[in-house]
Amino acid sequence: MATIDDSKPLSLHSSDNPSIALVSHSLTGENYNSWNKAMCMALHGKNKYGFVDGSIPELALGHSTHALWHRNDSIVSSWLLNSLSKEMQESILHCSFAKAI
Repeated sequence: MATIDDSKPLSLHSSDNPSIALVSHSLTGENYNSWNKAMCMALHGKNKYGFVDGSIPELALGHSTHALWHRNDSIVSSWLLNSLSKEMQESILHCSFAKAI
């Protein structure tokens, strides 16, 4: 049976799907401080915060794990998108990467 190394940011767990809600309340603008704290804690807990702060940069297109990096970034982007109010979602739909959100 394969094991998952949670210490590596490109590792994905079966619970890391794009539709889960990482925080209990959507960002509306007025609640940025509490939303930010909750989202940062959740992303750190999943070892994915580096996709947001840029410390896990995009790998070169020919790199052996580029597709895995892109899949992780897409999942993080989905988590962020799902945590925004409907009004805010419209404004970031065209962001290409989690860091841009």
